[in-house]
Amino acid sequence: MGAYDQESVRRFFDRFGQREWERLERDVAGQANYAIHRKLLAPEVQPGMRILDAGCGPGRYAIDLIRAGARVTLADLSPVQLELAAGNVRDAGLEGHVDGRHEVDICDLGVFATASFDGVVCYGGALSYTRERHPGALAELVRVVRPGGFLALSAMSLYGILLLLGVLDIPGFLETMPHHLDLGDDPSALPGCVMTVQGSPEFHQPMALFAAQHLQGLVSAAGCDIVRTAVANPLSWGLVALEKTAASAAARETLLELELALCEDPRLADRGDHLIVIARKR
Repeated sequence: MGAYDQESVRRFFDRFGQREWERLERDVAGQANYAIHRKLLAPEVQPGMRILDAGCGPGRYAIDLIRAGARVTLADLSPVQLELAAGNVRDAGLEGHVDGRHEVDICDLGVFATASFDGVVCYGGALSYTRERHPGALAELVRVVRPGGFLALSAMSLYGILLLLGVLDIPGFLETMPHHLDLGDDPSALPGCVMTVQGSPEFHQPMALFAAQHLQGLVSAAGCDIVRTAVANPLSWGLVALEKTAASAAARETLLELELALCEDPRLADRGDHLIVIARKR
């Protein structure tokens, strides 16, 4: 199915550039995704904390962390994203609260000492993009957190992707399923982690997709106690344009309220774009 390709991921996000900032504000689903991630993160951040933003992208969450009183270290595989993050933090007048920025892969955080941060945030797809190396990447994220510190993690949802097959009505994907997803011989017995197929045009990067319970088990096995879990966009998906909803301020507000109210409902744990886990290192 193909191995993790660090250079491919770096090139993609270098090219993607400013769109990585825009994706969380350009439409209703993106706004809900951002609001849910922030809701889960906010209670963990205390003034004076030293936090690693791993896979920081253009710095959107770093700015939130700093405004909550934390000192932040920026880390990303993409030098373009790191530059965008530095610029966005500077434009917000917050650059004095950044302890450093590092072009690193989350599979190897050796530049950071063990237990050197009060918390680690790894939001978005960074863990998913490491594919078969995700256990090692997760171990590294946990390693650099001090005992009692927090990990805020999100990753791509397996069942959220599968639900899109009917929502988007894409027969071509279904007709050529083995070229896109490795579901094995018995889809009724799916593993907790499924790899997309290298070269599939349906995915912007090859990735690992997780079931919620499986991801939670991985975090627990890595030495953390689960504090909260959620799913981003339990009622919407980033690939579905909600044009009618977007055109109505009342509809947008109601959808956002419902998304925030339901994101931690265990009955919706596998529905949506991203799975979110907040955990504390033992």
